Amino acid sequence: MSETYTDAVEFDRMEVHVPSYCVNAVYIFNHLWHHFLTGGIGLRQLCDWVMVLHTAKEVLDLPELEKYLKGFGLWEPWRTFGCIAVNHLGLSEKEFPFYDANKQKQAERILDRILREGNFGQYLTARDNRPDGIIRGKLHSLRHISRRTAEMATLISPRCAAEYYVHFLIHGIAALPDALLGRCTTLYGS
Repeated sequence: MSETYTDAVEFDRMEVHVPSYCVNAVYIFNHLWHHFLTGGIGLRQLCDWVMVLHTAKEVLDLPELEKYLKGFGLWEPWRTFGCIAVNHLGLSEKEFPFYDANKQKQAERILDRILREGNFGQYLTARDNRPDGIIRGKLHSLRHISRRTAEMATLISPRCAAEYYVHFLIHGIAALPDALLGRCTTLYGS
């Protein structure tokens, strides 16, 4: 794998190393993917990702990018969201790494969901109905994420949904003692 930090900018007379375009594209996509899984994203997040891809079209290290995407379990969602980037947000097929037109049907269902749920899931009722109390709140979140993960299995892939669900459960269980003691510092499993 090539160097993660490949460039530097000067900031207040200091050299600051910045992530490569490849790392930046994967980081932004991973972030929006997790927001999508847990309760909604805005088109602004997708546009930020598209702008990085457009800016980096000539310099992306495709073998490195593929390695990251497959290593982080993002290969399927990346290609599915790519259809939204190309068919709705103005990125050309040539600019989108690993474009797969066969993902278009899934992408349309995802875009419909994003628009129905509103910016960061503002139209979801699950957040409004969260009960008071740590345990009841955690159980409410578990029900919400369980339902959402089952839906995601049909939108993207069962494997991606299952991987996320296991991740959610592990972090939720790990955060429970701190939450019970009033020291909750994580949003996972909240």
